Amino acid sequence: MSPRFVSRVGWRPFAFVLVLLCILPAAPNPALAQSGTAALAAAINQAGRERMLSQRIVKLYCQAGMNVATGASRSQLAESIALFERQLGDLEASARTPETQATLAQLRRLWPPWKERAEGAVSKDGALQLHAGSEALLETAHRLTEQLEAGTALGWIVNLSGRQRMVSQRLAKLYMLRAWGLEPPGLAAEMESAQAEFTTALGRLMRAREN
Repeated sequence: MSPRFVSRVGWRPFAFVLVLLCILPAAPNPALAQSGTAALAAAINQAGRERMLSQRIVKLYCQAGMNVATGASRSQLAESIALFERQLGDLEASARTPETQATLAQLRRLWPPWKERAEGAVSKDGALQLHAGSEALLETAHRLTEQLEAGTALGWIVNLSGRQRMVSQRLAKLYMLRAWGLEPPGLAAEMESAQAEFTTALGRLMRAREN
């Protein structure tokens, strides 16, 4: 395929198709053995998207609180909350090992009180509470993503690419907290860490022979 053709239609569809074609289990995985390549990539991507939503929801909550594109912010906030909850149900089909089931159960326990706060009246105190709670959601969703990835040959590319999506939203979340006059402990260090992580992961993806 010529570089000119790829440039004209965009590289992203081809990169995604390549990932789907290349991800094959390196060893039998009870959680995903019967799912097939596309289902495996979708499960890793879906769990990784929960990571991103834990950050995006706080960002949109702050936007609504600052009256930044208020209508769009509130609409996207509601959509993101609904998507997170819907994916919790969808992931049941992929969480078939004791480890993934336990992690998904923990994610389900963390979600209801955090969701209630996200759907409540918008306030600065609420933003700080959401920010604090988002860390546990992020950590648990990340653990689930890694568990689903385990035993696959190239699942790491889907996982790492998906984590970049989360890091971009994390940076936006931290920026919006600061813009609203909120400075939770360690915010500056977290911003620097997120920037460094994104840069490092981008380099790793660009150097990967399989990408």
